[in-house]
Amino acid sequence: MLPFEIEHLTPSLTRQSHRRMKADAEWDSLTAKVEGREEFYKDVKVVAFVATIDDVPEQPQAQQAS
Repeated sequence: MLPFEIEHLTPSLTRQSHRRMKADAEWDSLTAKVEGREEFYKDVKVVAFVATIDDVPEQPQAQQAS
């Protein structure tokens, strides 16, 4: 019974491993761009912006965010 269970789980584990590998590759690519290690992105400056919503109960946006 154990070999069947392993056979049954192998495609799922393979997919998970592949997704994790792709995600790691995408993260590495994004990190290289932000750090300017990629040729086309070496002169790009990255600035972070944070959007905020006032905490006023009468405003529908504040009620949706809470």
